[in-house]
Amino acid sequence: MRVPVEAVLLRIFVTEDDRRRGRQVHDILVRQALDAGLAGATVLPGAVGYGYSRRLRSELNIDAGPHLPLVVEVVDTEYRIGRFLPVVDGTLETGLVTLEKVRAIYNGRDTISCTGTAHVMRDQEEGGLGMEIPHEAALLRIFTSVSDRWGAGPLYLAIVAKARECKLAGATVLRGPLGFGHSGRLHESHLFPITQDLPVVIEIVDAEDRIEAFLPIVDAMMESGLVTIERARVIRYGRQRLGFLARLRQQFGSGTVPPAAH
Repeated sequence: MRVPVEAVLLRIFVTEDDRRRGRQVHDILVRQALDAGLAGATVLPGAVGYGYSRRLRSELNIDAGPHLPLVVEVVDTEYRIGRFLPVVDGTLETGLVTLEKVRAIYNGRDTISCTGTAHVMRDQEEGGLGMEIPHEAALLRIFTSVSDRWGAGPLYLAIVAKARECKLAGATVLRGPLGFGHSGRLHESHLFPITQDLPVVIEIVDAEDRIEAFLPIVDAMMESGLVTIERARVIRYGRQRLGFLARLRQQFGSGTVPPAAH
């Protein structure tokens, strides 16, 4: 496991149709970050959102056109991000920019299993739905790509499966159209799906000690890549939606549920 370093996560909120001199702004920003030698950058697409213009942008709106929101995420040391900010300012005409402190770790493959962290991986209740997270938690973000493998399958699927095996609270995989990482190779979408090498971000949330215990497992599974940890505050977890029959009983009272129409 590599020693974590204090870093900064730069988030730039733009849209698909933001352009400068005929080029898409998110594409320009990623290539500028690559040219500046920054540690990594990823573009994450959004399904709905609004910004400075107050215009709602949604993939469900047929009138939205190419206005969907995008987030460009760049990670490096505070000094290097600070030097990159004037470049961002010179590229953006409108948009929101945020900075967050994170811990960054460059990973390399070793050998370890989930059993080595059993002392902090709490036993689940029977049925597998008893996990709880304290309000103060940690967000683990793992930057990889669709083409990275673990055994015969995709690395991102293997990491999510391992997180589930280790009883971590939850994991989500986000896929972007453009990005680069430790290798310096630009990952971008292509015309033919067989050539796709898109960037992927895996987000995992749990208590800080459980996230820390999971880091050696991530390190063992990754040949290279960038991992960040940031503090998160959990508002709600584990709320279960009533089943269909239970909702019917709730709606019609404790009497007999009406039969289905034929």
